[in-house]
Amino acid sequence: MSPDPALLFNRLLAYRSREQLARMDDGERARLFAEIAARGPSKEAWDAIYELFALWPAGAARTAHIDAAGHALAAWDDALRFKTSDARSLYERDGLSELAGLVKSIEVYRRDQYGASELRAIVTSPQASRLTRLAIRRSDIGAAWNDLVASPHLRNLEHLHVAKTDIQDEGLRSLLQTANLPRLCCLKLTEVGLKAAALDGVRQSIPFAQLRRLDLSENFLRDEGAAILAHAPWLGTIEKLSLAGNGITAAAVLALLQSPHCARLQALDVTGNPVTGADKSALVSRAQQMGIDLRV
Repeated sequence: MSPDPALLFNRLLAYRSREQLARMDDGERARLFAEIAARGPSKEAWDAIYELFALWPAGAARTAHIDAAGHALAAWDDALRFKTSDARSLYERDGLSELAGLVKSIEVYRRDQYGASELRAIVTSPQASRLTRLAIRRSDIGAAWNDLVASPHLRNLEHLHVAKTDIQDEGLRSLLQTANLPRLCCLKLTEVGLKAAALDGVRQSIPFAQLRRLDLSENFLRDEGAAILAHAPWLGTIEKLSLAGNGITAAAVLALLQSPHCARLQALDVTGNPVTGADKSALVSRAQQMGIDLRV
């Protein structure tokens, strides 16, 4: 695996000279990791740590220290341990590399040409079991979406964010019915072409018992989709719901607020929908009575 050109002694120059870095042995690299990690969590420290291991020659020492680093970084925010999918050091052969074991969050961003192959390499790799966050934005992922839905390696995934990426109706329906994401607590499907029909199969239940945040903004749910949600028993687990920009009327918003399944709802965003000024006031008043922060 060749290192990313962008990684060649970039962040590490804040800790050692280029000459010192070039002649380091395994022991010195291990001490440098400890020094960087001791400074505490930060984007700069994470980038330096990732660069250190990406440039560490492959071998038993590197493998052992990657494992040790994983334990040392366990208390760091998973969102901080982030890489975009274009980093070549994330991959080895057809899957994720040993180094990817340090990464908790990956984003596939603007990867129209490579999005499908990168996503497939990520979700079909056993290393993906360490991921807790996955985002796909503005990318052409094609049939790799099916690999994501069917993957047995994403059982620790907690956050799945998909935005401005075309997903076919059947693909969205299969996601909402998959049992392969048992720890999912935040699902964002924004501007993906979602229609009410995709919710048909999940009227009574969804396989995401820990789901607390659901963002379906900028889709085509209309009042029909809002009605399905209002009558869905599983809405009772949702604390934050966004249906912004879905062509939803005031009557549908009221139905949501009146739903017996909104007991845990704390925040509802319905901005960008055709709701008039007078209706807005009435809806806000109703939401306040229920202790719901309504954005309309």
